[in-house]
Amino acid sequence: MQNKGAVKILALLMALVCVYQLMFTWATWNIERKAKAFSGGDYDKEAQYIDSMSNQVVYNFLGLRKYTYNECKDRQIVLGLDLKGGMNVTLEVQVADIIRALSNYSTDETFQKALALATENQKKSREDYITLFGEAFKTVDPNAKLASVFNTVDLKDR
Repeated sequence: MQNKGAVKILALLMALVCVYQLMFTWATWNIERKAKAFSGGDYDKEAQYIDSMSNQVVYNFLGLRKYTYNECKDRQIVLGLDLKGGMNVTLEVQVADIIRALSNYSTDETFQKALALATENQKKSREDYITLFGEAFKTVDPNAKLASVFNTVDLKDR
């Protein structure tokens, strides 16, 4: 409890620094809000308004230092996508490509024919690709083993 005063001073200084940093964000948001109101939804007008303000003083820090819109924009706190409303990503993966990668891009003729046959069968079937690939592999060569493709020395650690 001996440093209670020092902790309070440090907390006050940190709060002032935070407010100082937030003022740049507030200044740019204010200009951007005015640009939207001025443009009435027209993106070109909004861009022209912001461009016209780029070298105008928009923030005067205690009369000591004046900042233009571009300077404030450079110093503002940048919001990540999670704070701007997020983003959606759709990843589309071809199962045939995964099988190829898991086989270390095997050039085995039976394997390649089975992949081609499974891809062809997928067009007229509702079965999943892995099942179709297994059936196609047995069709192409009933005596072949999938272990000969997937269980090799190169793939030992996978």
